[in-house]
Amino acid sequence: MIKIEETTNYGKFKTIRGNREINRSHLNKLCKSILDNNLLEANPMIVNEKFQILDGQHRLLAAEKLGIPIYYVVTPNGTGNIAEVQMLNSNLRAWSMKNYLDSYIERGNLNYVELQDFMDKTGLSLGIAILLFSGAQGKSRNGRTIVNDFKDGVFKATFKEFAYDTYKVLMDIAKYCDDNSWNDRELVSAVVMTQRAGIKHEILLEKLDKSGKKIPRLATRRQYIRFLEDILSFKMKSPIRLI
Repeated sequence: MIKIEETTNYGKFKTIRGNREINRSHLNKLCKSILDNNLLEANPMIVNEKFQILDGQHRLLAAEKLGIPIYYVVTPNGTGNIAEVQMLNSNLRAWSMKNYLDSYIERGNLNYVELQDFMDKTGLSLGIAILLFSGAQGKSRNGRTIVNDFKDGVFKATFKEFAYDTYKVLMDIAKYCDDNSWNDRELVSAVVMTQRAGIKHEILLEKLDKSGKKIPRLATRRQYIRFLEDILSFKMKSPIRLI
């Protein structure tokens, strides 16, 4: 039978490298919740025999901040592997994509470092970075989704050059965009469609300039595609169709 232990010796516990960063907003809400109704004993931390925290680092910090006992259980089979932490947390408060990114960067995965570097240089979101570095493919070569590959740490930043080239295109069309829509994921996806169709971005820029129209913020990729088709078809005998 698993025994629930109690202590105020907060320093005996260790975090695991690659675990997600502390969410201060979540920590503050947790402290308030504990003050209203302390359920820490009913929700003990899970640690391994080395006192590495597999689940519950926010609870530990909240208990320390409030100066109250923290409860924990020691699992003899806990390896301290970050994958184990991710699995535990996936059944509790789910990891965000940013949590996974930070975790794999912490462990030195260069593919994820490349993604962060791209985001830092361009200001584009993680979702767009993943889209472009995967070549806008929905699945990897092994048939799994790119998202699953990303979470499992096997994502490959294969299309780095494509990502930066697409960013240059986005910078060129930014002045033709209303409401900062140039960095809308759905528009980015539509612009990728023009590239796949063999449309040179110089042609798209020329058509945008001559049409006098601004690209509005639209709801879906299909709406952006239709808008770009109309722009590309400006003064053409036959309409341009991307899909």
